[in-house]
Amino acid sequence: MNGTRCGSLRSPPTFVATRKAAAEPADARFSFQGIVDAEKARRALGRDAKPFPESSVRKYSKRGQEFAAWRLSRGMPKTAASDARTVTREEAEQWRASLLDQGTLANRTVNDKLASISTIIEWGRGMHRGDFHPGGNPMDGLRKLDFRVLDSDARTYGIEEAITVLEAARREAEVRRRWLPWVCAYTGMRIEEAGQLKAEDFFQAGGRWFLTVSTSGRRSLKTASSQRRIPIHPSLEAEGFLKFVQAVGKGRLFLSNRIQPHMSEWVRETAGVKRKELSPNHGWRHFFEDLCALANMPDAARDYMTGRATGKSRDLYGRSEVMLPGLTKAMDMVADILQLGGAK
Repeated sequence: MNGTRCGSLRSPPTFVATRKAAAEPADARFSFQGIVDAEKARRALGRDAKPFPESSVRKYSKRGQEFAAWRLSRGMPKTAASDARTVTREEAEQWRASLLDQGTLANRTVNDKLASISTIIEWGRGMHRGDFHPGGNPMDGLRKLDFRVLDSDARTYGIEEAITVLEAARREAEVRRRWLPWVCAYTGMRIEEAGQLKAEDFFQAGGRWFLTVSTSGRRSLKTASSQRRIPIHPSLEAEGFLKFVQAVGKGRLFLSNRIQPHMSEWVRETAGVKRKELSPNHGWRHFFEDLCALANMPDAARDYMTGRATGKSRDLYGRSEVMLPGLTKAMDMVADILQLGGAK
């Protein structure tokens, strides 16, 4: 009898498998991955739709998988662990605590993981209405962790670091490692943008070569102002980059899988630039902007070429081929990086 009484007084697990929704047969529509897939499909509707960036699809898919794996590790049945209908505020707080306990993740990263789950739930509420968290998003009001923001100069390449990476790239045969550091250093492109380049994106005007950053071919950009045309810097041409482009002839220049982590790992492990604060990929954008500032390049030209353009700068640069010589003149103000650092 005592054993029976004790058994009846045991607290149920903190996960929500006992909820009615979790006990129902699995329905892929309500899984984290199912919602991400549906959101991707929704954004592709219509002739002139703006597709969901593949990098974002991978991010939200990964976050859903991570949360489901954590729920599974706590004893939740597999089908219920991936069911987004059963998420509770308490679970979110417990997951956050477990991430912090690992001691390896920055607060900003932990915030992003929880925000991703909240976003997936919000998409699900828009798709399924009353069948999906009718009382509201359970993660609403969950306060974010505070974190220290590094100054941009801490994330940026120093001249010696930049030279180290560019010289390491010269020794590489694999095309991403050979060319992406050079392209980003001399254009300020985001690594995702550079990784999507095709041979058809390059053109000549007035005797000079340019590249086009665009959404053609269902590629994705961060913002509308990210569409732009960038002159090829003389040092990038002298390095042989255009010969590489011409040898490709047609189609994508680089393999698209895992570009960000691949290049970050290469910078740290092979090129040997291990400074913790440095952003191995995004640091090139700040570095190029520093080169522009050093050259006293007009702000409007710099903002246009890096995709930070405002309406005013778009009026001044790049709206037609008539304006391309102005961009070329601005790009030619940027110093040769190796010479700037005294390297050969």
